[in-house]
Amino acid sequence: MKIKIKDIFYNHWTKFVQQKFHLIPQKLQKWIKKTVKKMMDCGDVGYGYAEYRCLRCTEYKRIVPFTCKSRFCMSCNNGYVVRWAEKLMEKMFPVKHRHLVFTLPEELRGKIYWKREVLKDLPEIAAQTVFETIRRKNKDKEVLVGIITVIHTYGRDMKFNPHVHVLISEGGLVQNIIWHEIGYINYLTLRKKWQYLILKRIKEKLGDRVSNLINKLYEEHPKGFYVNGERKIEDKRGIIKYLGRYLCRPAIAESRIKAYDGENIEFWYEEHGTKRKIEVKMPVLQFIGRLVSHIPPKNFHLVRRYGLYQGAKNNRVYKIIESIKSKSKKQYKFRKILWRERLKISFGRDPLICPLCGKELDLYSIWHPKYGYIYHLIRDAPVVLVEETKPPQPKKMFEQLKLFP
Repeated sequence: MKIKIKDIFYNHWTKFVQQKFHLIPQKLQKWIKKTVKKMMDCGDVGYGYAEYRCLRCTEYKRIVPFTCKSRFCMSCNNGYVVRWAEKLMEKMFPVKHRHLVFTLPEELRGKIYWKREVLKDLPEIAAQTVFETIRRKNKDKEVLVGIITVIHTYGRDMKFNPHVHVLISEGGLVQNIIWHEIGYINYLTLRKKWQYLILKRIKEKLGDRVSNLINKLYEEHPKGFYVNGERKIEDKRGIIKYLGRYLCRPAIAESRIKAYDGENIEFWYEEHGTKRKIEVKMPVLQFIGRLVSHIPPKNFHLVRRYGLYQGAKNNRVYKIIESIKSKSKKQYKFRKILWRERLKISFGRDPLICPLCGKELDLYSIWHPKYGYIYHLIRDAPVVLVEETKPPQPKKMFEQLKLFP
């Protein structure tokens, strides 16, 4: 049977808060409690639902509970990945892109773990590094490229390992009208510039107490911090398929969990480079700690756009590129896929078709724990309907323990 992360949290979250919550940065604790509660309440009809009924055969009804729509929720994350990928596809230009990964040495990871405000600086510095490196290569022209960044805080073993994935358009505009192809990028320049800019920002944030560490990192990394040139991607759909699978996933997929005995968890990951499968066994509280440590701060944007991809420039630049590249495909239009269609794609059946008569179900009521019945098909008999469809009570476990503010 598949091991559910939600079940692991149900069994051990209380104990984790009591024993290990001090290991989470204090500024994040309240938000993490709220996020975890949201995930654990996902799909509980006591926190709201929509009711559908067949008004023809009157024997069938379907209750659809509200979902949390959180990226931390393993169930809702799939829908988030689809929406994220579709929106990104709409914005991307029909040109080749290069994928880079900007990494940090292990000595800096612990500093950033406790000083999370530094995280929002990483994408900005990565983009600045790319802009300055391209400017140095093309001194006779001011080439403005398009950059999309995605920040990650975990490695394959779920340890805290902040790094930035960067997509760069393989070309840019000169004087806002001429398209100029970008070929070779000097990786040594890229690495040294990334090292200089990130250490400068760390010193600004943390002060003189990190001066010795910064001097040590310059000595130990004379060629700069590692920047991995992952791959070149030519097709927009190839980019989205790759990024949707790799960048917007949770810290661990449930399919990677091998065993859970109530005290320990065994999971595996594929070692980067060698592709060797590594198996890990750890106490369940440590496992929970690693998972929640990657919940981003409130209102934190994981995906950011710079240069030609920034704001209002996007549509204007797209038209310029299409006029230059006659073989460009038409711009992809984002179409929001609702839960009903996603279930049809995943399971091959429509969840809102009555299995008895084959007709479409009608929306009968919508109930919310705070506002009561938001909608009811029959407005004239509220008392009878409330008795007939008495709303279920949500789980009281965490409210009684007062672990959530």
